[in-house]
Amino acid sequence: MPDASPRVLRVISLYHLAVGGVLALLPGDLCSFLGLEPPRYWLLYYVLATASLLAGLMLHLAIGKLRLRAGLLMAVAMGNLAVCGLFVFFVSWSQLSPLLFAPAASSGLLAWLLWGLIEVEVVQ
Repeated sequence: MPDASPRVLRVISLYHLAVGGVLALLPGDLCSFLGLEPPRYWLLYYVLATASLLAGLMLHLAIGKLRLRAGLLMAVAMGNLAVCGLFVFFVSWSQLSPLLFAPAASSGLLAWLLWGLIEVEVVQ
């Protein structure tokens, strides 16, 4: 049976790269689409975009590097958990649009999926 984890990693990598690209290249359009005011502190916004792009690159690197895969997956999973917690905290604290709970949920689910892939890698 062929290993499905490289395909799953490729999809998750593309997701992170697409989200990071939209955040980095279309900040005004994204804020107007979501009905939000532009951020007060653009540095934090671009840190989020850079983190998403970095996670996508790390997952792309994990596809080919078997020795590094478990560590890279753990790093991205922990980053996704941190993003999930930060989004939940700041969206509820700042009373932002509930629509922003969706990235928190997707980050948590991706961390859970990556955690399952780490267990598969360790068993193999």
